[in-house]
Amino acid sequence: MKYMKLHLLPLVAQCLIRRPWLPAAAYFLAESLTYLTLVILFANHCPSCNRFVPELSDEFAAGVCDVYDFSLKQTVVVGCVMLIAPLIPLAYKQYRTVVVMLALGVLAMLAGSHALDLVPWSCRSVLAQQMRIVRTNVARKAEAQRQGKTDWQRIPVHKFVRRLWTFSDGRYTIYQSDNTIKKDVYDLVDKRWRKNRYYNDVWEDRVLVDDVVRWTDCKDRLHVVTKSGKNLVLDYATGKVTPCVSGGSK
Repeated sequence: MKYMKLHLLPLVAQCLIRRPWLPAAAYFLAESLTYLTLVILFANHCPSCNRFVPELSDEFAAGVCDVYDFSLKQTVVVGCVMLIAPLIPLAYKQYRTVVVMLALGVLAMLAGSHALDLVPWSCRSVLAQQMRIVRTNVARKAEAQRQGKTDWQRIPVHKFVRRLWTFSDGRYTIYQSDNTIKKDVYDLVDKRWRKNRYYNDVWEDRVLVDDVVRWTDCKDRLHVVTKSGKNLVLDYATGKVTPCVSGGSK
């Protein structure tokens, strides 16, 4: 066995000399598996009209979570191997290969760390919550089956809800605030109401209409209906809101 290991060492060194990018590529694939599982779990939060995969069962989602945990451990192992691997060509005095392997390895690790920063903290928190929910559901179902019960309490995986619409190249928005009391109404906001008095490149915004429940985009204007039944129209060019006879729908 010892002879076989020594016999394979020159072959590994020759492979690394010819393909110094192999360790970095392996690390990149390990990182890609991690982000693939996150994308699948993220899609499971989307409403059916925006989801590109069917809604996952708790068992399948828990399996994806297990793959995610495995990919994290695998990335650490592959990363350690990637940093240690340059010692092999170094033993054969292949300094150029060592430099290339180290440079690619550092770039791969930096790219992986920066890719994680692109994922908002709120999304990471939601995905972590989904992992806990599906694993709890699987455990509860298994316990119920063990006890011979057919009824058990399942925790639903909450879906994302759209809360922002933009109009007229982003100048106007219809937005649902975080106010839990007014959860079924929206605000119509002018994002470029006037220039900021202290910063020339910053705009101040203003709520034009609140308690909006329905709206229709008519290219050059926006029809809105408020909770009290008012029919209003916003002219994109002037930014003025005036009464209108007919309303619109969301």
